[in-house]
Amino acid sequence: MSRNFDFLNKPYLFPTSDICFAQWYRQRSNVNINKITLLVHTDGAPLVRSSKQSIWPCFASITELPPPIREFQSNIIILALWASTIKPNVNLFLDQTINDLLFLIKNGTSILINDQEYHIEVGTQLFLSDLPAKSLFCCTTSFNGYSACNFCYSRGVWNPKYNKVVYPYSKNDYTARTHEDYLKSAREAVKKSKGRKQVATDGIKGLSCLFKIFNYPCQIIFDYMHLQVINTGRRPKP
Repeated sequence: MSRNFDFLNKPYLFPTSDICFAQWYRQRSNVNINKITLLVHTDGAPLVRSSKQSIWPCFASITELPPPIREFQSNIIILALWASTIKPNVNLFLDQTINDLLFLIKNGTSILINDQEYHIEVGTQLFLSDLPAKSLFCCTTSFNGYSACNFCYSRGVWNPKYNKVVYPYSKNDYTARTHEDYLKSAREAVKKSKGRKQVATDGIKGLSCLFKIFNYPCQIIFDYMHLQVINTGRRPKP
C-alpha cells in the first residue's frame, strides 16, 4: 500500500466498467474513508511433473488499485499456501486466514505512509476460482453433477445417450438460491454425513469457512464452464 499510495482510491484512474463503479461494491463501501477491499482467488498446480504433489496458493488482490496495477505480481497478497499430494480441505486450509480477515474487517488496521498514520477499513469483494476449485472450496457438487447450479435449484437428470447429467429446460427449477438456504443445506448435509459417506443436500456437501466473510452465491465468481444443457436433444446456440 505504501508503494502504491498514489494510485489507491483514485476513481479517475479506473475504467468505468471496473468493479469500483458497480452497484454491489458501492452498496458495501463508504467512499469517504480509507479502505482496501480484497478479491480472493485460488487454484492448484503441480509442483513438478514427476510428482503427485501440488501447491494451492490462496491470493488476494486489492480492488482499490486500478487495473492493470491491481494484477501486477508485486501487488498480489499471499494469504495462505497448501502443498500436499491431496487436495486441500478448505476448513483446515483457510480457517485461520478467514479468522484473521474477520478480525481486520471488524477492527480495521493502521499503516504508516510517509510518517503519517492512516486508519484502513478492510473488506472483501468476492471469491474467484475455476469450477473444480469452486466446488472444492465452497463444499458444493461438481459442475457436472446433480444440483450443480450456484444460482437455482435445478437438479438435472441422467442422460444415458450423453452419459452425463443434463439439465433439460422443461424440468429446471429456477427458484433462486440464497445465502441462508446455503447455510441450512450445509448444516443438514453435515448432519446426514456423520459417520457415513458424504451426503449432499441440494448440491451442498458441507459448511465452508469461506462463508464467514462471503455471501453465497452472489460473491462466488467462476469461469464460464457451466451446466450441460439440452433442449429436445439440441444444444443451445452460444
